[in-house]
Amino acid sequence: MELYFRDNFFNAGYTEIMNPNQEQAGHLDLKSVFGSSLDVSDNKGLVCSGKFRMLTNRWDITAADGRHLGVLRARFSFFSKKYEYDAGSRGTYDVSAPAFSQEYDISGSGGRIVASFRRTSGWFSSGAIPVMK
Repeated sequence: MELYFRDNFFNAGYTEIMNPNQEQAGHLDLKSVFGSSLDVSDNKGLVCSGKFRMLTNRWDITAADGRHLGVLRARFSFFSKKYEYDAGSRGTYDVSAPAFSQEYDISGSGGRIVASFRRTSGWFSSGAIPVMK
């Protein structure tokens, strides 16, 4: 499944999530330029939220009903961008990209790629980002 969303210039406000047929599949609500939180909604309503905890240097992800879904944190790396998503009993996932790249792979147990996303140009406008599962 491919989903697309646009990059916001000021990293704030609503951004539509579109399918490959340019139909709205949901939206991102980037709460504020100065805050670090976001909501992800589908056409039925809120799906999940993320909040960046400055002192712990991590994103806490919660479901619409407030259940804790996981934690996303950066991992130290010299020549690549690496993150880890700890989904509790559902496992741990690695999110990585080569240095200076904007193409990320999400790997599950055993290194199997379960999703990827990348920045593209020219789909809706410059800065469209497709997410593929």
